[in-house]
Amino acid sequence: QQLLDDHIIKTQTMLGSLFIKAIEGQVKQWEVRLLRVQSTLDEWLKCQSVWHYLEPIFSSADIQKSMPAESQKFDLVNSVWHSCMESTLKNPTVLTRTQEERILTNFIEANRLLEAILKQLHQFLETKRTAFARFYFLSNEELLEILAETKDPLRVQPHLCKCFEGIHSLQFNSGFAIEAMLSREGEVVDLVKRLDPSESGNAVELWLGEMERLMQATVRQQIKASMESFQGTSRQAWILQWPGQVVLAVSLLYWTSDVEDLLLSQGPTGMTQVEEQLGQQMNRLVEMVRGDLGVVHRRTLEALVVVEVHNRDVCVALASDGVQDPAAFSWLAQLRYYWEKVGKTEELVVKQVNAEVQYGYEYLGNSGRLVITPLTDRCYRTLMGAVHLNLGGAPEGPAGTGKTETTKDLAKSLARFCVVYNCSDQISYREMAKLFKGVASSGSWVCFDEFNRIEIQVLSVVA
Repeated sequence: QQLLDDHIIKTQTMLGSLFIKAIEGQVKQWEVRLLRVQSTLDEWLKCQSVWHYLEPIFSSADIQKSMPAESQKFDLVNSVWHSCMESTLKNPTVLTRTQEERILTNFIEANRLLEAILKQLHQFLETKRTAFARFYFLSNEELLEILAETKDPLRVQPHLCKCFEGIHSLQFNSGFAIEAMLSREGEVVDLVKRLDPSESGNAVELWLGEMERLMQATVRQQIKASMESFQGTSRQAWILQWPGQVVLAVSLLYWTSDVEDLLLSQGPTGMTQVEEQLGQQMNRLVEMVRGDLGVVHRRTLEALVVVEVHNRDVCVALASDGVQDPAAFSWLAQLRYYWEKVGKTEELVVKQVNAEVQYGYEYLGNSGRLVITPLTDRCYRTLMGAVHLNLGGAPEGPAGTGKTETTKDLAKSLARFCVVYNCSDQISYREMAKLFKGVASSGSWVCFDEFNRIEIQVLSVVA
């Protein structure tokens, strides 16, 4: 390319000379040949890059079936490309090859077809994203990988964690119906009913949408059932019976209830009683941790210990402040869980100060929890207030202090799907628009790390 550019510049310099008259015709012919070489190579390289991108996509039978017209156009381009490359292999001399009559027009026509195919492909992906909103958080390449495997639901499994934070894989029966979801830690949670992808014609966006609804229904049903079994079972046995996320939610629900009942009946002395009760529970948890436990149950206990240490600290603070009423700010400022009537059904509701957010029932696996500090509590209060008012939160501070992790931990407390996105100066307004579409249509949270790195022109459009 550099050699070609040098020749074109030298030829054009010669044409500008006063002494060109004797050979002007030959030089002009040479310039025309060189410019044709340049035009042909430009179109050739453009065609090569797009063909290279689309070739594996249209090799998939599922994509061919979904986009038959575009598949035919690509087959046409593919045959032109292969015949051109075979001819070039036989005659690799650049000057003679690029002077052939049809080669430039063939590449121009191929590029026109490829442009039309790309446009249709983006529209096709947009329809899939509209059907299942979490696809907005995937790149085009990742989404195409999923869509290329729709015939076999088992082959969609490696991509599940991109759409569901807590689901590592799905458990299929012999008839390829989904029976349970498995977390990365190995926790198995049976679905409330089986899901057969073939009922939706193996359309991945439809059965993943149904999977999302089933997942939320399953977590809600598990919470409700574990609340009913909480009273009639010893706490140690109860902890080992239910998924880690359910154990944490219901433990916090009963802790909220106990604290409010004792504050109403006994005031600050009631807090001392709760503190002693939590101390005994902690000792029993320590005994369990020292016992012979599997990885899944050990992870549940680790998260429970972190949460209960914070609960005990809250009770100590309430007792030392002499709080006598559940309406006191010291108590209202805590993250509190209630099982209340919302519309026609009863739901788990999380409250803090005057903010009230319904629990999301997103299955998050058996993941650990952050140690809660006074600063974490203040961040929670601010972010909960923002969510309640349909606003965004912007934690600010030095690098590595836990802004992202705190936001993710609050999302875990509310069982919301949280996408972390690292912003850079390369991001365009189109990518931001895609992410905002995903947030608006899926009800997920998104955490924009280093938002200020985005270029000022893009931030202006975002604003």
